[in-house]
This record gives sequence, structure tokens and C-alpha cells, in this order.
Amino acid sequence: MYDLIIVKKIYMSQPKSKHPKDFAPQLWEIISGWLDKLPHVSEDEDLLQKLCWHYSKKRAIVGGKMELVAASLLWLYSRVNFLGEHEGKMWRQKDLAELCGVSTATIGAKASAIMKAMKIGLWDIRYSRQELARNNPMNQMRIDPKTGLVYLADEDDIFGVPIIRDQHDYYYDAMEYLNAGDADGAIRLLRKALEIDNHSVEAYVGLAEAYRYKDNNKKVRENTELAFAETKRVFKEWPERMIWGKIENRQYLRAIENMAFAHWIAQEQTLAEELFKLLLRLNPNDNQGIRFSLAFFYAGLSPELVAELTEEGNRKQDWSAMDTLLEEQNKIHNFWSQPNEF
Repeated sequence: MYDLIIVKKIYMSQPKSKHPKDFAPQLWEIISGWLDKLPHVSEDEDLLQKLCWHYSKKRAIVGGKMELVAASLLWLYSRVNFLGEHEGKMWRQKDLAELCGVSTATIGAKASAIMKAMKIGLWDIRYSRQELARNNPMNQMRIDPKTGLVYLADEDDIFGVPIIRDQHDYYYDAMEYLNAGDADGAIRLLRKALEIDNHSVEAYVGLAEAYRYKDNNKKVRENTELAFAETKRVFKEWPERMIWGKIENRQYLRAIENMAFAHWIAQEQTLAEELFKLLLRLNPNDNQGIRFSLAFFYAGLSPELVAELTEEGNRKQDWSAMDTLLEEQNKIHNFWSQPNEF
């Protein structure tokens, strides 16, 4: 199901309108009632609820009675996922119209208008079942950045620009924007990533970094908490190891580190210490430098000083001051031992 906590945070950030605050849930309630009578999988519920919420943010563009909008969204979803072919005739326009008690022509016109307003196309990765998205024939198409020509790429191609961009593409592009000093551009791209996957840990981690660049501490904490919550959703229990060398683990390790620092900044010392120690257990090679953060933590220094001295050490290529602090605090608290082999 679409994360209602995240929905609430997104909704409360929207400007006031004449519609009631519970507009999106009401819309979803209507659709879910019809969905119970249709052949479907659990993934459809998550995607349809996300579609309801995204529509509710753009409701001023394409209005109408709630029941008509709900029926049109259901038909729109069927079109995007070709459900008339995959799940049977009940998902076809005529049968959906009969189920919803509206005319075939009306839901067709309304669905087309919504698709245009929300820039939704067939195979749209934001609202497509995962299996359908994986099998999209356009996934292998690339654009040559030099000529602008479109071609069919093989699996080893790393030079062409993908026509179909997923949440990971938006994240890495956003980090390039942020490295160039364009935090607002990064935020726009990360929001696109969340439109595709509202559970994307790396997108929330990226948003926390972008808002840190803008000195918006409230947004930093909010997105740090969301990234950590999504990490906990993935890991009901912490594994024995979560190695940095495995690329997909890095978003989770960063989310945990950011949450540890957030606790530290808020003087929630016990919670911060627990997460720092967790990171050293999960990733014994400590590619993140958590051992230095813990040394600063135990020495009673400020979390802001970690970044300052790290940056200074990088600039001078001399980390002797941090090494000395680590050695001193480790003798007292015994939190770090270099792994012999891992």
C-alpha cells in the first residue's frame, strides 16, 4: 500500500484549495471498491493509490465529479498497463464503464485529458507494474549524445543516454546538479525519482543532502527520517553484514549514517551511539569513516566539526589530527578494530 505517512507529509506541503483535505483518500476509497470486483494483483493497489495522490495534486487542471474522475483514473491505469490484454475483458473500457456506472465515451475523454495534463504515456514507469516496466522494448533504446540518433543498445553500452529514465538515473543526475551547486535542480530531479518510486531511499538521502546545501534544517531532518524509515521497511531486522562494496547497499548505509548524525545534532546521544555502532558492525571496513565520527562523539565535540576537519584533512592530505583523536578515544571506549581480512 502507498505509504500513508509519506502521503500525509506530501499533502501537508501543498497549498490550500477548495477541496477537502481528505480528497485523495476519498478518491482512492471509490476506486478500491471497484478494484475489489476486478482481477488484480497487490501491486495494482499501490500504483493506483499513488496515481490517485498524484492526480489530487493536479486536480485544478482536470476537474469533475469524484466518481467520474475515479472511473477515468481506473481506465487510465488499465491503458498504461494493457490490463485488457493481461487481466481479461473486465479491464476494457466498455466493461469498466459499466462497472463504474458511467458512459464509455465520457471516461475515455476524461482519461485522455488527465493523461495529457499529467504527462502520462503508455508504459509510463511511474504507474506500470514492475514486470511490464522491465519488458518495455524502449528500455534498450539509447540516444547518441553526439549525433542525437536513437539506436538499439546492447547490455554493455555505457555511452548512450537512456530514453527511459528510472529513479536511479534521476538520482545520479541530481547528484551532478548538486556537485555543480544547483540544489534546486537536484531537488526537482529527486522529486521525479519519487514519482517513480515513493519508497526510494536514495532519493530521500539525496533530498536531505540538497536541503543541507540550502541550510534548510527542517527539510534535512524530515528527509533523513523518511530515508531511515524506508530503510527499516526494507530491513525488518538488521542483517549481519551490509558491505559498502555492494552498490545497492550504499543508500541504506548513508541513510543510517544521516540518521545517526540527526540524533547527535538533536542531542539524542543514546540513539546516535547505537546507529554509529550498528554501522561499524554492518560494514567492518568502514568506508564511511564512522570510526572518526564516533571518536568525535565520545570526545564531546560537535558533529559539525567532523565535516570541517575532514575537509581540512582532505585539503592538506594530512589526517594525523583525526587519527590521534581516534586512537585516544578508542583506548577508552574500544569501539574500533581494523578487520584483518574481509
